[in-house]
Amino acid sequence: CGLRIASYPAPGPIDVLVGTESFAALDKDLSAAVDRALALPANIDAATAFAARYSWPVCTAQFYNHLQAPTPRAVKRLVRIRNWLGRFAHHAVERLVRGLQQATLRLRDAGKK
Repeated sequence: CGLRIASYPAPGPIDVLVGTESFAALDKDLSAAVDRALALPANIDAATAFAARYSWPVCTAQFYNHLQAPTPRAVKRLVRIRNWLGRFAHHAVERLVRGLQQATLRLRDAGKK
């Protein structure tokens, strides 16, 4: 490892690459960031330690620790939303069928004239 980093100071990199000046360079001019990053001495230990903070096991543990079981209130809300959507879909289908029936009758009547 020990790969140097060059990036724009955009949301994401600017939030994550804090304290990485020994192996990373941020600049609005990406070419300048690349030049600065390449001029940095290789700092394999710092880059490896930084990368270890974002390994799959660490990210998985962080994701898992943020999961929460749904509360009874949240479950009730989801059930209400599902029921509402179900009624809406049922009414929408009914209206669509009625519209198709009416259009069919109009076409049939127009053909009789």
